[in-house]
Amino acid sequence: MLGHAFVAFGRLGSLADTGVPFSYCTMLQRKTKYLLLASLFFGTVAASSGCAPDVEATDDQSEAIVSEGSIDDARRSGSPDRMAVALRSIASSRAPWNRERRQDGLERLVHDLDAGGVERIRVAYIERYAEDPEVTIRSDGLFDHLVRLPREEEIALISRLQAAYMKRDVRVLDDLLRRSREGALTLVDRQAYFAMLPRMGLWEVPVRVEPGDRSLDAVERIHLRARWAELSDVELDVALRAIEAAFPEEPLAAGVTRDRSIAVVVSSHGAQWEELMGWARPMLERGYHLQVFTPDGRPASFQRDSLSISTKTAPLGFGCRAELDPAGKTGELAEQILSKAVAAKRFDASLYGAVYLAGGLGFNEDVAVAMPDARGGTTLTAHPDVAAMMDRILREKLPVIAICHGPTLFAAVRMPDTDEPLARGIATASLPPFEAYVGFTDRKEIQFTYNVNTHRVLEAAGASTSVLRDIASMSRVVKAHKSGIEVLSGPGPQAAGTLAAATIEVIGTRWVTD
Repeated sequence: MLGHAFVAFGRLGSLADTGVPFSYCTMLQRKTKYLLLASLFFGTVAASSGCAPDVEATDDQSEAIVSEGSIDDARRSGSPDRMAVALRSIASSRAPWNRERRQDGLERLVHDLDAGGVERIRVAYIERYAEDPEVTIRSDGLFDHLVRLPREEEIALISRLQAAYMKRDVRVLDDLLRRSREGALTLVDRQAYFAMLPRMGLWEVPVRVEPGDRSLDAVERIHLRARWAELSDVELDVALRAIEAAFPEEPLAAGVTRDRSIAVVVSSHGAQWEELMGWARPMLERGYHLQVFTPDGRPASFQRDSLSISTKTAPLGFGCRAELDPAGKTGELAEQILSKAVAAKRFDASLYGAVYLAGGLGFNEDVAVAMPDARGGTTLTAHPDVAAMMDRILREKLPVIAICHGPTLFAAVRMPDTDEPLARGIATASLPPFEAYVGFTDRKEIQFTYNVNTHRVLEAAGASTSVLRDIASMSRVVKAHKSGIEVLSGPGPQAAGTLAAATIEVIGTRWVTD
């Protein structure tokens, strides 16, 4: 594919000779340049990480799917490992003529299993193949459309895998709605609800909705609402808000010194799992107190791809590493902080020693809200309560640490004294502009309705950025200092661990003499 990128870039230069406007050629060259840079990056990381194509996952023959009898034998055995092998044969199959066999085979394998039964197969699958079955279905052929399943079939297979989880979720929600009407919800109920590790399908759609959205999450939302409608006449989003309104208020922790307490801003429209928990886990294991704030006080939500285990693609930013499995120790730690998330309007700067902006694609849906402007650029507007929170943070000169899309908030908030953007005059690292590459491979999480070029919005606000350096070192930390405020930033999920170490250093320095 890298060779094709070089050829394409060269050919674009001659398009003007065919009558294509020069400005359009320039735009295509710019996008292809980013595609080429991304190809270089992904190819380098894949090679260094041993991410060679998985023959078992991509080579397909008509016999690749185990027979109906073998699937039935695996199911009757009750062995999660045998059922995982059967699932692998279905998930890795790619022949178009096997479509009905794939769907029928999956139905026979998981029919009538509850969420616990499906989860046991998933665990066995990950132990055997080092990736989530959803990753096999979706991500095989990451660089090659020819070995990708049609999106509609991806949706059908994954929705069937998720059906037991949906059934469990709607029962929990139905019970919570019933008890909300009785005024019987407790803090324990609130914490359980907020810790459900919601996929995007559970919560309301983003602020901008694409007509005819057929993304996996949009379709899952349809399926979830259909299952919910079997139990209740109340519209799902109305029910969720009614439940949340009936919860008692979560108290903020008291008695924690500022040098051990950090505020964490997380999107309710799609945080990235490793960007939050790859940073939060080492902080929690070292005894730091983390308080999660969401713009409106709704539960945090995650990009579904970032919740799936994949040792092959996690180094590329797709999926997560096995040690961060949401169903394992990292998930338990996540519950500790996500279960106690509160609204940004409740932030008290005197209680915290620093702030972490957790990033993710959803960050520009509800934290630093991005909208296209008339000139083809991007207008960023901080959520009002987040803007007020950041004003108090900057006045207190708390260290600010941000990852991925998190640094875009630097362009949307103002310094208290000069009214200039926080971004002006500082060096930053942020997610490189992989939009063209991601669009080319069709890996975009298309429930997010507007791509934000983080470098452009930061440069427009006066920041110093480097696409090449961010691509070359996705784990790097850029440190800046402005008006007595330490500002740290990193490009993507690979920087979560290095940002954790830098956070410990900077918060210790900030409060050592106070």
